[in-house]
Amino acid sequence: MRAHIIRPSRTDTPHTASIGRGDHGRRHCGAGGRRLQRPGPGRRRARPPERRAGRPPAVGTLLRRPHDSTDVSDNPTVTLETTHGDVTAELFAERAPRTVENFLNLAEHDPAADDDPAPDTTTWEDPKTGEVRGDSLYEGCVFHRIISGFMIQGGDPTGTGRGGPGYEFDDEFHDELTHDGPGVLSMANSGPDTNGSQFFVTLDAQHHLDGKHAVFGEVVAGTDVVEEIGSLSTDRNDQPREDVEIENVEIDR
Repeated sequence: MRAHIIRPSRTDTPHTASIGRGDHGRRHCGAGGRRLQRPGPGRRRARPPERRAGRPPAVGTLLRRPHDSTDVSDNPTVTLETTHGDVTAELFAERAPRTVENFLNLAEHDPAADDDPAPDTTTWEDPKTGEVRGDSLYEGCVFHRIISGFMIQGGDPTGTGRGGPGYEFDDEFHDELTHDGPGVLSMANSGPDTNGSQFFVTLDAQHHLDGKHAVFGEVVAGTDVVEEIGSLSTDRNDQPREDVEIENVEIDR
């Protein structure tokens, strides 16, 4: 499945822009992993590919989804240590609890999942190998799509725009959370209720995305790094000509 973010056309009419193709030999996120275990009773699978006319088949099965309730603290912060510098974002845990919980689960290494990748651990499915993994999905990921003046996009474990964690979850919108300027952290998707691991950071206000992509944070430090990444040269598919890798993720709850 390919994640989409609607961008304005030159005539200011929104249209769907697809993710760039090909991984250009880029690293895949994380390291190690376990073989896939079939979902047990009560675990939901992603919707069957045949229900997604015109889209590539879904990646993997639904291993876990964010819970309806969350134990994340109020406004945790996450620092993405990239090859171009550090970017720190505040996460809106009170107004987007399930989306924030999902992001934190994928960002952190869960030692419990190393020995037992059970559904109550924070695991994800590697779309390349089918392995169930408990390490950080985001560490080793690249920002695979960059559009000057619009946004930078990452969080795909394949670096192609087609990858995800092996599950999807519903949109979580809040009236107070909009794409009202640069530095807004929001979820990429391929349509309603298809959130996974891919996210983007706006380079300017993008109100045409409100109600279509779930905002869950904002950059509070490293805006210059975001701007630098957003100005990098890209190919015809909006992929940067040089890798911008997330080398490490630090979380402060």
